[in-house]
Amino acid sequence: MNIFESTFEKHKKLMLEKQNPEYNLIKTKMSRIMDLPFGSSFVKYLKSATNDPKVIAFLNAAKQDDSDEDDKISVSGPTHVDVKNLRATQKEVFIGKSLEYPLQKKKFDQIKNFITKGTDPELDKAPIIISGNYIIDGHHRWSQVFCWNKDAKMMAYDIQIDGSKDIEDILKKMHLGISATRSGLPLEDKPGAGNLFVMDDGTITKWLIAKIFQYDAYEAFSDPEVSEYMKRVIGKSDINEKKYKQYALKGDGEKFTNRPKKEKTSKEDADGQQQKVKYIKEVVGTYICKNVSYLKQNAGKFERKIMPQTGLDSAGNDAKIEDFVNTMKSGNVNVDVKTENKIFESTFNKFLNLYTK
Repeated sequence: MNIFESTFEKHKKLMLEKQNPEYNLIKTKMSRIMDLPFGSSFVKYLKSATNDPKVIAFLNAAKQDDSDEDDKISVSGPTHVDVKNLRATQKEVFIGKSLEYPLQKKKFDQIKNFITKGTDPELDKAPIIISGNYIIDGHHRWSQVFCWNKDAKMMAYDIQIDGSKDIEDILKKMHLGISATRSGLPLEDKPGAGNLFVMDDGTITKWLIAKIFQYDAYEAFSDPEVSEYMKRVIGKSDINEKKYKQYALKGDGEKFTNRPKKEKTSKEDADGQQQKVKYIKEVVGTYICKNVSYLKQNAGKFERKIMPQTGLDSAGNDAKIEDFVNTMKSGNVNVDVKTENKIFESTFNKFLNLYTK
């Protein structure tokens, strides 16, 4: 038996005694934390509380045996949802985390699929977490897809808690579920730059020009199907992509990268680069900025650093979101810490048995 298990067993024995004051203290402590508005103070106190194995045990022992009446959590999916119908809960989505990865990794087929078809089988393997129309976790995957095509669909698990429509209440209870799953509260506080919710069109277009040349990604956007779709959306069908397609060659984007410039640039290369820049501005930039204008209408209000992270473990490492989903499906997460559980002892023992297998 490891240290955590032996500590867990000791606290279980104490908590199962009738009218155990320690159990009541934990319940009172968690009730006070849940009374706080959702924000940095709530997250600070919850993170501190979940360092205690007794609190983790408390959060994992809510379900009454042989009854579905107290199942307050319903999980559906993953299934396709329209990205334009989803609302962010955080107020920051960074352009680099949204668009740079597929450019850097040359996922041109994925970009084409979203722009021309509205779905992509690869990204379907990474569902986001939503509650109704609210995004709980996966904001940057959502913003990426939205930028490529505001009419696209992506996969999502929909987790409903108590039928609540209060987003602050939902976010707090999602944090309880994550804490129960990960035996602690992981957070993501890596800095980012270029918040799409507030960036202007000119800055976005300059970023696109720089990154498309940096990652030799021009071919992804000069593809005839991609170009035709973008031009149709922005109402510029008179632009002839073939005029620009002929310049989709590697090696003439040095102006926008950190690579050394050519000692001598031919007039043909210079003209080709100018034509490509013009195409990115007139078509790609206009198309992406139009989608971002709709994205901005769905901005959230909370800081990213306090948001639920269902895909991280307590140490901040990558973890399977399916573990979190399965925990929420179990009905064992004590999302209503103020409700007395009449047969707490039974489910507490079940949690211990499951944990020690």
